[in-house]
Amino acid sequence: MPLGVEPDRPRQETTHPAPPGTMILLYTDGLIERRDEHIDVGLRKLLDAVAVTDRCSTAEVVEAVSERERVDPPDDDVAVIAVRILT
Repeated sequence: MPLGVEPDRPRQETTHPAPPGTMILLYTDGLIERRDEHIDVGLRKLLDAVAVTDRCSTAEVVEAVSERERVDPPDDDVAVIAVRILT
């Protein structure tokens, strides 16, 4: 159970169809947030990085967005997961 979620509180379940070939990218805030820039800048950089990976594997997408957004030294931890719907 995620931190801060009340187990007895009612929740709504929603389903969003994803056609074959759809890629879902999950990431932590460390990928897009920087102390010295607005979050919209980080989101735009992520969208730009993903836009050029249309025919890439999930591993290539994760590598591309991780490399593009890498800061040295890191400000925050980063986790990225890419999932492609096959059927």
